Amino acid sequence: MSEQTDKRPNPPIGTGEVIPPATPGGTPVAPGARAVSASPARSGTLSKDDWIVLHEELPKPTYWPVTMAVAMTLIAFGIVNALLIIIIGIILLIISLVGWIGDVRDEARLRKH
Repeated sequence: MSEQTDKRPNPPIGTGEVIPPATPGGTPVAPGARAVSASPARSGTLSKDDWIVLHEELPKPTYWPVTMAVAMTLIAFGIVNALLIIIIGIILLIISLVGWIGDVRDEARLRKH
């Protein structure tokens, strides 16, 4: 293993990106480098406690973006060919918008609790 991976903490499963601490000026410090801390007791080499873990949750996968893309393709194809295809595309677009917005609202409601 390289020296850099030895100094990086193992984040728990389901967490986001682990980023190194910054110097008082705001620039990141490379692992193993000497950091200058505001307090004299904290200056020295970096430890696992100096790292910051960002927790990020990805939205669940859904088919609504694909459905909306198909609807928009039908609308564009219908402009060239037939009014019936435009109507089908608009109906599919409305259905996909309602479904996608419903999923987003459900996820937002669940994250608040």
